[in-house]
Amino acid sequence: MTPNQLKRYRSWFGWVFLVSVSMLAAVSAGPETVIVHWGWLTFEFNPQLWISVATLLTSVTSLVGFFFTTALALRREQREKQHSDVELEKNKLEVEKLRPEVERNKKQPSAPGQGSNDVG
Repeated sequence: MTPNQLKRYRSWFGWVFLVSVSMLAAVSAGPETVIVHWGWLTFEFNPQLWISVATLLTSVTSLVGFFFTTALALRREQREKQHSDVELEKNKLEVEKLRPEVERNKKQPSAPGQGSNDVG
């Protein structure tokens, strides 16, 4: 998963959480019971309860998703930092290993026509 995808998903989860929590707060103003007549059947339906349950589940799911994607992003950043630290140490060791060779080459005079860097 790329960092851009993690940011996009985290953003989506955050917005879904905010919308569902606000819907959960707004549901309390709805009707408590609706009676539905369907042919010879009669149902008592509580939309407030169903909407509350649905928005609560959505809120919890989106909050978990937000925290999960945030944790993934933090772990990825931590891994990348460790990797860059290891690369830096490798480069330092390589420079230290090559330093004596560079010093030797500086002390040795270059032979004429042997690839001298002098222009002229």
